[in-house]
Parts: sequence; structure tokens; C-alpha cells
Amino acid sequence: MRYPALEDLHSGKITQAEAYTRWHTQQHALKKARFVKLRIFLKDQKAISMGLNTLFALPLPIALAKPFIRRIKDPQIRAMADLIQYAKGTRIDVQSKEAMIRIAII
Repeated sequence: MRYPALEDLHSGKITQAEAYTRWHTQQHALKKARFVKLRIFLKDQKAISMGLNTLFALPLPIALAKPFIRRIKDPQIRAMADLIQYAKGTRIDVQSKEAMIRIAII
């Protein structure tokens, strides 16, 4: 295995609590995300929803958004936008009364 704490846990050398402590004290290499996939569903307007999903049918490269991210002045929003690069495998579901938005970072 790639992770020694999980290997020791699997072989029975350490307990679950010890493995948890070792796992969370180690630094892990984060995988970089390259694309963002958007799906937008509007509840009352099927035609607009279909048009938006056609527009965003293919995943969008994160590199296209970087020039716009550099222009953001608010430090909190800019920090969140910079962290998206290291959020590979994350899925975000936003649901409201009028729309449902799914964002997958791949």
C-alpha cells in the first residue's frame, strides 16, 4: 500500500485510533484539478435549462478562469478560487426552490 498507517492498520499492528492519529498528522500530496463540470437544472424553464446544459456539455478547463480569478480584489473569494485547483474529486450540489446546480471538479 501507499499509506503506511493504513497498511499497519490492515495488518493489525495498530488500532483504529492510532491509525486515525497517524493519518491526520501526516501531510498528503493533493491532486490538482484540471476541469470543472457544470450541470444546471431550472425547475420552471426546461428549454433554458437544456440550453445551459448544452453550453456546458463538456468540462471547462480551470485554466480559462485563471485570468478572471487574478482580477478579484476580495481576499476571501480569491483564496477560495485558488483552492479549487487542489480540490480534485469534489462534488458540490446546490439546491433551491428554483434551480438545482451540480458542480464536479475533476
